[in-house]
Amino acid sequence: VRLFLPTFFFLAAFAGWGAVSAADFLRWLCRVRRVWAPRAVVAALVLGPSTYQLATIHPFELSYYNELIGGPRGAWGRGWFELSYWYDAFNPVTLAEINRKLPRGAQVDFLNKQSEPPTFAELQTLGELRSDLFVGWRDPDHFPYVWLLTHDSKATTFTRALFALRPSFYSRRPWQLDGLRVATVADPVAVSRAYALFLLLEADNATVPPAPPLAPDWVRRRAPFLARFWGDGLKKLPRPRVNRAVFDWARRDPDGLLAAARLLADRGKPGDDPGARRLMNELTRVEGYPFSARELLHARPEALVEAVRMIIARPDAVLAVLTRFPYTDPDAVGGPLDRDLSP
Repeated sequence: VRLFLPTFFFLAAFAGWGAVSAADFLRWLCRVRRVWAPRAVVAALVLGPSTYQLATIHPFELSYYNELIGGPRGAWGRGWFELSYWYDAFNPVTLAEINRKLPRGAQVDFLNKQSEPPTFAELQTLGELRSDLFVGWRDPDHFPYVWLLTHDSKATTFTRALFALRPSFYSRRPWQLDGLRVATVADPVAVSRAYALFLLLEADNATVPPAPPLAPDWVRRRAPFLARFWGDGLKKLPRPRVNRAVFDWARRDPDGLLAAARLLADRGKPGDDPGARRLMNELTRVEGYPFSARELLHARPEALVEAVRMIIARPDAVLAVLTRFPYTDPDAVGGPLDRDLSP
């Protein structure tokens, strides 16, 4: 929106001229003598709905979508549009509730390099956020709380999984956004479960093959410069992928996978067990930020068992959540992924 601000003055002028012209045409068509009457009617038709929408969406103006797409719920449900943009949902009401609920000395991090602004450090400096809270991660023995905004273009494997778990600590579902969850603070248990899913299922996108051309053959042969209208030649984000080996293991030998997870959680090391060694290899394919498999097994090893149980019990739901670009409403996949686990 901010990039279009310089155009709003001119758009308003054009809209005003258009409304007056439409009113004058309506006056001529209906043979009305008074100029002000049709202009007042048209002005009310133009300004009335906009005034109502502005009043009802406040203070979440950046999440507004019109009725043609079904409002915020319709737009977000299609997966093409973001529910929110940049931490505007952490407004004074949200911050007051977070200040009231977070325990003293709690550490709260993003665990997502794509959405790690100085916003909360600045809010703390301004006194809007409690001074005893630690904005960041400093204790490797414990998982932190995590800020999570429903900002879909910044989603990662970790945050996609976290959004689909139970928001057991805090969530903001304003009526202005049809009850959609726009802001979340996840507790350390949910964070550890999401991170275990990340370590197990994150795929190496460096090996993604290039996408096949989408433009028709005649375009590629006769007018290749037009192929960009089909997206060819543009740099694209790789589609979200997962580590299929873990899903195959869960399908073929769920008991063996669960036993290996329990053994790793109990020992912290695979030892001589072949299943535990294989699972450790899957966990150490990628190094997470800021946790890795070693930190996971040290800080909360039971999260590994819980993640494996989710993959075994609900493979289709886990796959749907992690291979979709935006965040997925848990209700769309039958409920939170960890709904069968204890809080």
